[in-house]
Amino acid sequence: MSTSVNLYSFLKLSPAPKLLVVEDDKEAKNAKATFEIFGISPVVLPDFRVFFGDDLRSFYQEKREYLLGLFKFYQNQEANSLIVPLHTLKLPAPKREFFETFTIEFAQTLDLENLKDRLFYWGYHFVDIITQKGEVSFRGDIIDIFPPNSNHPYRLSLFGDEVDGIFQFELKSQRRFKEELEDVEILPAFLALNQKSWERLQKNIDRSSFDGFIKDIDSFGLWALEEMGEYLLEKYPASFLRDFSL
Repeated sequence: MSTSVNLYSFLKLSPAPKLLVVEDDKEAKNAKATFEIFGISPVVLPDFRVFFGDDLRSFYQEKREYLLGLFKFYQNQEANSLIVPLHTLKLPAPKREFFETFTIEFAQTLDLENLKDRLFYWGYHFVDIITQKGEVSFRGDIIDIFPPNSNHPYRLSLFGDEVDGIFQFELKSQRRFKEELEDVEILPAFLALNQKSWERLQKNIDRSSFDGFIKDIDSFGLWALEEMGEYLLEKYPASFLRDFSL
């Protein structure tokens, strides 16, 4: 009998486990489908196969998916179940407090220097033209920003320091969509750090033995969390998919 069938039998009689540990992406996909039969929408973390000290610049996509999955789980951790591949379970998880968001609204007056500082500490890369998630561009009266949870970047038109329009736009053509939005929610590109926590994290990296071309938060921030992180297995009750096999 397959483990998915056994998980099905378990869920017929018992509440969904808070943390379900699986072997890999394939098992995660099957477990998610089984949860959904019962109207449960679990959060699934990717099978993030890195080792402590690896330079994470080479794993940009996987790191982003990992952090976005944690963000979705932390949004409603009392109700959510989390499916985690075994290798991913070994990684440090930033604490919930570092997954804040903020909202920029139409007609809001912005302190542009404070906004730039905040986005810098939140891990955004400042560029001339946006090409991927986690980037922001300030060009005169235009701010382009691509939050990690969005399918399209956002364009904020300014009149002085006031937000005069909010639109999404097509990345390749740079053409904005017709629908004007009331607001945009900004997630961290890495974590919701402030100057103090950013400097503490960078200091942890500077004094470490990590080996990389650039010893910065992009490359090693996840490994240098120390008290800013925790391990999911130590925080939440866990079940292993093998627990449901006969």
